[in-house]
Amino acid sequence: MPFVEFTDFHFVQAEFSANFNVGEMSTNNQFVCIMLEFCKNVLSKVSFDRHLFAKELNKSVRWLNKEELKALRDWCIGRYGSRYGDLIQDTFHGLALG
Repeated sequence: MPFVEFTDFHFVQAEFSANFNVGEMSTNNQFVCIMLEFCKNVLSKVSFDRHLFAKELNKSVRWLNKEELKALRDWCIGRYGSRYGDLIQDTFHGLALG
């Protein structure tokens, strides 16, 4: 799949639904879960390039709430900490996550 910027929620939902089972998610939490998992999916796809990873991580930070940001930070450190630890720490440093 070619790299493109995703701005349309319906496209995001369709892309996510193609890769993840959202049928069992509740309506209230569906958008939240979709955005967090979508961000993880995009970051996984661009992890080969530091610049793209940084760009997508910064976009993810703007899209997610505090609880999701904690989960994303932990996921990023666990998965990409050895490769992009400095970048991940810099991105989440100024955020009040607790």
